[in-house]
Amino acid sequence: MRRSGRRAGQGTVEMVVAVPVLCLTLVLAWQAVAAAWTAVRTEEAARRAALRATGAPGVARTVTESRSLAGPLVGGMHVRVTATVLP
Repeated sequence: MRRSGRRAGQGTVEMVVAVPVLCLTLVLAWQAVAAAWTAVRTEEAARRAALRATGAPGVARTVTESRSLAGPLVGGMHVRVTATVLP
């Protein structure tokens, strides 16, 4: 049994649409993971820096850390975290 010419190309059309959508989904997922990873690492660095900061006894210490996000879709974006250690 032969397929008609119109139905034979349906799979090709679906593949042409599906491949870019799949690639975009993968890039967006990668960016989300990279942003979350950078945020966690920046928070850890800010906590360490705040705990190591020296200051007058009884005075709260505040430290701000900033890091750039990596990836093709977030050029110029930064994660900024502020940590405060209370006496």
